[in-house]
Amino acid sequence: MSRFNTFLISLPLVAGLAGLPIGAYIYSLGTTTCGAGGNFQSVKTDLDSLQSALEQYKNIGGQYPSQEQGLQALLQRPVSQPLPKDWVQAVNNADAFLDPWGTLYRYQYSGTGVLEKPVLISAGPDKKFGTEDDLSGQQEAR
Repeated sequence: MSRFNTFLISLPLVAGLAGLPIGAYIYSLGTTTCGAGGNFQSVKTDLDSLQSALEQYKNIGGQYPSQEQGLQALLQRPVSQPLPKDWVQAVNNADAFLDPWGTLYRYQYSGTGVLEKPVLISAGPDKKFGTEDDLSGQQEAR
């Protein structure tokens, strides 16, 4: 095989290897600027999963956990009133209660009535509840 043929064969390989660091850099730029969107989608997924676990708790136990029992009732059988009629562990570990920014999801009732559904809230990127970037299961995550 001539040197020219060897050069032609190795050229795409060298170009590909040289392109890897450039591609990695471009990818890192995209995740830096678009990473928040992924976090918002992650919140929506988390809230959907937790809401599903709460529905399972209600279907088996007869009602949602109280605000005092909170999401912990999905991980450990409550020992305070109101006790569920029956109970199964609906969440495998407490990490499920953390939003993508490391803050515990808030579990609360809005106070509109006895048969109301609890609301799940993420404090958002600023990690402070009651600010504009909060996300809840009652709104569409960005």
